[in-house]
Amino acid sequence: MTCPKCQEAAKFKGYRVCDLQSLFGKVTYERAYYHCDLCHHGWFPTDAELGLDDKQTAAARELETLAGTL
Repeated sequence: MTCPKCQEAAKFKGYRVCDLQSLFGKVTYERAYYHCDLCHHGWFPTDAELGLDDKQTAAARELETLAGTL
């Protein structure tokens, strides 16, 4: 895996548990964690693939925004 910050090789460090808020409630799953020894940047590639931000799905963020505007 290539580090998105410095473009060097990063190592797979295992799976980490994540609690995620979805449109239908709380979801718990495991996701792969990678870490770059050169720049010390760690990340979860699955988050970007699924469009997760701040441990929420896109649908949960949209519903939260709509509720806030009302």
